[in-house]
Amino acid sequence: MIQSEKLSAACNERDRIGYQQLFDEAITKLGGFFKPPILSEEDVGKDVNMLSLVKENMPALSVANVKKLAEILRKETGCNQLDINYCAILRKFHRIRYAM
Repeated sequence: MIQSEKLSAACNERDRIGYQQLFDEAITKLGGFFKPPILSEEDVGKDVNMLSLVKENMPALSVANVKKLAEILRKETGCNQLDINYCAILRKFHRIRYAM
């Protein structure tokens, strides 16, 4: 991403589309950690699209926000994140796992 920003505006826009897809996939991966396991046919109907659940809270695609997400994904236990968008995302994912 950093190297792409040094390119022309057209190239940067083209690259950002791919980066946005990767960013969305990483958020979805994070949400997957919170999904309860699907153990029956009935559970398949309860499956939640994690990305659509948090789309409104997703921070803008930037190097800083990608680094914050990478930090969250590297943690094995617990996470202390002060970014309001990521706090909202984690809260919604946590609710899927434990409150529903």
